[in-house]
Amino acid sequence: MPQPESPLNNHSSHIEQMTHLGNRLWQRGWCHGGCSNVCMVTQKDPLQMLTIVEYRDRSQLTEVDFVLVDADGNPIHVEPTAVPPQARLYSVLAEQTGAGCILHTHSVSAHFLSIRLAALGGLLVEGSQVLKALEGVTSHEQPLWLPILENSRDTHALADGVRSTLQSANTPLHGLIIQQNGLLSWGRDAAEAIRHAEVLEFMIECIARQAH
Repeated sequence: MPQPESPLNNHSSHIEQMTHLGNRLWQRGWCHGGCSNVCMVTQKDPLQMLTIVEYRDRSQLTEVDFVLVDADGNPIHVEPTAVPPQARLYSVLAEQTGAGCILHTHSVSAHFLSIRLAALGGLLVEGSQVLKALEGVTSHEQPLWLPILENSRDTHALADGVRSTLQSANTPLHGLIIQQNGLLSWGRDAAEAIRHAEVLEFMIECIARQAH
């Protein structure tokens, strides 16, 4: 009996882009233990996204390392155990920001600051020319707020916290930090998302070095 066609067969372009991004994050040292992630929106209505299975080596991704999920973060074509628990966060980000690509990075500096500055609820990034690489930022003097959210094993509660943070922000956000869970950043497409991730991780590292 012939095997049913995999839904992933229609997403070779997305998989190619995400494989490149996953390897790029791995090269930057932001993928410790295969815990970082890349997510791309493949369909907006109803929302569907492609993301990477948890704990897979981001430097050696193949098609079996990807999973298609719906707006609730549930798998469309594989067992639920293959879906990263943060998939619900990615769907909330896509819905609230219109992002086409979302990156979840785990740098040492972001982990350190998420603990050190948790009581402040976030950190202010300003004063660097690299900030002008962020969409909508025209001056290095423009202060930007990077929220730090308390982590939770309840992904639905955490997703609600992400939604509330985005909706209550006074200015557009380019990223946010989950305490002891890493940086979430996004963009309209893969190119914008990786640019935002690199800028924010650079600023995070600068602040972390000053905090020592």
